[in-house]
This record gives sequence, C-alpha cells and structure tokens, in this order.
Amino acid sequence: MRKFNVLNESTLETLKSLQFDELKKSCDVPATIISILGQLQADCISGRSKNVKEGLFYSQLVIDRSWEYLNIGNWKDVPDPWRFVYAYGCFFKIVYLNLSSDTFEELVATADRGLLMGLPIMGNVLARIACQCCRYLSQQSKSKEDLQVEKIPTLSNSNGDNSKTTLKLTELKVGISPGSTEVMQVQKPTIQWFLETVFGKQIPFIFQDCLNSWPALNEKHWTLSYLCDIAGHRTVPVEVGSKYTDESWSQQLVRFSDFVTMYIEKENPSTGYLAQHRLFDQVPELKNDIRIPEYCLFGDVEPEDIQINAWIGPKGTVSPLHFDPEHNFLCQVIGKKYIRLYSVNYTGLLYPHEGMLSNTSQVDILDPDESQFPLFSSAPYWECILSEGEMLYIPPKMWHYVKSLSTSVSVSFWWH
Repeated sequence: MRKFNVLNESTLETLKSLQFDELKKSCDVPATIISILGQLQADCISGRSKNVKEGLFYSQLVIDRSWEYLNIGNWKDVPDPWRFVYAYGCFFKIVYLNLSSDTFEELVATADRGLLMGLPIMGNVLARIACQCCRYLSQQSKSKEDLQVEKIPTLSNSNGDNSKTTLKLTELKVGISPGSTEVMQVQKPTIQWFLETVFGKQIPFIFQDCLNSWPALNEKHWTLSYLCDIAGHRTVPVEVGSKYTDESWSQQLVRFSDFVTMYIEKENPSTGYLAQHRLFDQVPELKNDIRIPEYCLFGDVEPEDIQINAWIGPKGTVSPLHFDPEHNFLCQVIGKKYIRLYSVNYTGLLYPHEGMLSNTSQVDILDPDESQFPLFSSAPYWECILSEGEMLYIPPKMWHYVKSLSTSVSVSFWWH
C-alpha cells in the first residue's frame, strides 16, 4: 500500500503540545489510559513508532475502553473527555495502520469512526487524513473493481417519480381534509420581507430560486454517482427501518457507497435512510457545493452557529410527525418530498409520546387510528410537495411529517 506521511511537521508540532492530563479534570479518565496516550505520544514524537504490533494493541485498547463509556446511557450525557480519548485512540491507530500493510479503506474507516463518535482533535486532523486517503483511493478506483459507480442508477430511472411533471397533492392519496392549506410560495424575497411576513408570523413558506447559486444544482449537478465519487469510501450512520418510532428500527455504520448499493440501487425489504447527519463537516468537499441561505444570517447569527444536516434515501423514507426546537430551512437538491405541517397551537390534538420521544406524535398521519386518537382529524394543517431547487422554511416547534416521493437528497439548516 502506498504510504503517506501522517506525522508531518505540522501534526508533530501539534502533537508535542498536547497535555493529556487535561482529560482528567472534568471526568474520571483512568490514569492508565492517560499513561497509554502519553506513551503513544512520546513514541510518535521520538520516532519510536516502528513497533507496529505494540502500537496497534495499545491504540485499540484506548478505543475499546472509551467505547464502553460512549455507550453508557444517553449520548448527550457522554462526557466530552471520553469522546476526545476515543478520537485520540483512532488517531494513534491510524499512525500504526499506515506503517503496516493495511489498506487506505481501513485508514478512512478508522478516521470516520473517530469523527463520528469522537470530537475534533489537533486541528481536525482526522478529517484531513480521511480526505487525503480518499484522494488516493479516487486515483486507484476508476476501474470497475472499486465503487462501480457506472452501475449506480441515475435519478431518472424507476425509483420514484423524478420527472419535471408537477405532482398534484390530490394525486398522492394522503387523506386531504377540508382543514388543509397548501403552503404558499414566494420567489426569492428580500430578507426584510422574510422577517416581516414569514419569520415574524412563524408560518411555513416555500422559497423559489434561492438555490440557484449552489454548485450542487449547477456545475457539479449532484447525482448519486457524483456523491459516491466524493464520499463513497466514507463511513456514515444509516437508519434501518420504516421510521425511528418502530421497535425494529436500528442504526448501522456503513460505507456510503455500500449504503447506496444496498438501499437505493437494489430492492431491499428494509428501508435505509442517511438522516440528520452532519455529512458536510465530515466531508468538507461537499460543503463547497452548497451555500448557507442568507435568510439565516441576520442579527448576531454566525455561519458557525448553523447546523447543516444531510438527508439521503430512497423513495418511501419517512420522518414521522415531530417538531424540532430550531428554525429550519429544508432545501431539496434531488427528488421530491411530501410534507405536512401543524402549528404548535394544536399540539394537544397530535398525541405526543411521553418521555424521550415527547417531540414525536404517536399518530400514523396517513392511516390514523380514529378510535385511539379521536381528536387528530380535527387539527388543521399545511401541506406541500417540495421539489428540486426549492427551500421550505419550518418555524421552531412546528410539527412536520416528511415522506420521500422518489430517491431524495435534502439539506437542512438549523439555527436558533
């Protein structure tokens, strides 16, 4: 395997400045783990990182020990020091993998695990390593033996309606009631108009022609093949199941190209959905293809305050009726989605779950059980079909249900 210099001059200088004892200040990271990290650090700095077998053993020991703490209780309650420990374990493992005969795929997978489960370290060194490895892999993978992107379907084949024909809401058979209202549309309004007419009144609105400057919709023209070229080797979290409220729902970590093959290219009895994932932090090359909507950036809101998520999946993926605490611009890059929205004022008619899923309704809105949820049908709602190039504003705490009508790629921007 072709090697590259993980421990370049800049990385070594950063490594020399690390003080692992800092990890003990806010949670009980055992002294043995701190000692192992310190020894791995010293070996890398001194050039003694040639004992690959021993280095892999101790770096994996750090990963395994921190993994135990990452999987205790709620994810939001995991202490940051343990996430840093996990990321450092992945970094040191990469140093030794690079000295062994392992493939670039293993280096990328290890870096991605550190990015997904850990926290950014050393100037986001894991992201840089993953990107560098992927560049090498791209040079090697133009043949059919790698991603086989030639076999990945374009979005004009039979996986859903991807034509430019406008779908009518009445054709969807989604149980339109007299109380429903179609979401209004506006063509690229001024920020002042948005603040006064939409933001101030907290109503949903579709914005036209606001994504015209996105390379993803122009010169880069996103397709599944393009996304696999850029991110095919990256490990991503995939939700498996019809919706996250089902008992059978689970999550898997898989390569992006495998996700496309298993759940979009091929027929699969299970639905796979790359949902609410910070793909653009993980793969900065893709972030260059999108733009933060200017309507997010007013007052004291800064670009770093905005959480950008990717939503990628086949026809039929569902986000059950729920609400989020943030303002949201949902931008449709590929395909179409049906969306239904309810005002927070009607929460009492929507039968939220109790406990951790209190932001999610118990009702299957397309097939409601009227005997169990008798008041649900009396709640008025907005609805729309969001098509390529369109952007939907969803106010904070507004209930919304989303269903993909075709293979779909969406980008959401959340901000407070």
